[in-house]
Order: sequence, then C-alpha cells, then structure tokens
Amino acid sequence: MLLSIRDGKRIAGVSLEKETQAIRDAIFECFTQFNTRLANQFPVTAQVTSISPRFQRMLLDKGYDQGLVKGQQMVFWVSVDGLDIPIAYGEALPGQNTSSIIILAWQKDADYEEFIREIMTPGWLKKKGNILFATTAD
Repeated sequence: MLLSIRDGKRIAGVSLEKETQAIRDAIFECFTQFNTRLANQFPVTAQVTSISPRFQRMLLDKGYDQGLVKGQQMVFWVSVDGLDIPIAYGEALPGQNTSSIIILAWQKDADYEEFIREIMTPGWLKKKGNILFATTAD
C-alpha cells in the first residue's frame, strides 16, 4: 500500500482488508503445499473396505486425518503367497477418516484379467483371507 507523505492517506495499492485477506490466503497456500510435500514423503497404506465395479470406485479405511491428500495417486495391490501384486491405480478423494478412490486404470497384463474379474465380483472382500490394499504413489 502506498501512502501520501503529506497527509498519510492511501493513494495506491489495496485496502487494509484486502491486504489482510491476501496474507491469510498466502499462509493457507503455504500450509497446503507443506502438507502435500509431507504426505509425499510419508506414504499412506490403507485397506480397501468396499469395491463398486459399476462406478469404478473403491472405499478406503483412511482419510486426510491419516495423511491422504485430494488428487493423490494410489496403487492398489493384493498380497498373494507373500508377493505384493499391483492390480490398478487411482486418485484419492479423501474424507476425514475414509476415502473414495476413482480407479483410473487396471493392470492390462492378460495374466491378471481373470484375477481382476474375481476381485470385482460382489462379496470378494468379505471372504476370509481376501484383502486389498492401496498405497500412495506420489
């Protein structure tokens, strides 16, 4: 803000209210960038609790309180005989303690097609030993 030397009145710049709001916006943006960088340094792994084949979405048991950030890329994987096998990737839409994930693409390898169809059948997650995970990939 530019003030007149003679009478101290504002002659250019923004009002005090707009200046205060600009400072608040800048601080908020700094915190947002810090949180995003922090989330990228410490990956979050969540368990898939629900699958919606119709809408190509999955529900996770973690949200922004556990470090997920909106738009964060996640890799879906399953552990089979001790091997962690990636089957898809998606984008996080976190809530406070749960998240919806939009599935962007499935593993295209022909060896996985039957397994992916099996995962997508209703009730697969409810069967004993069937666990699907998602881990942040940014």
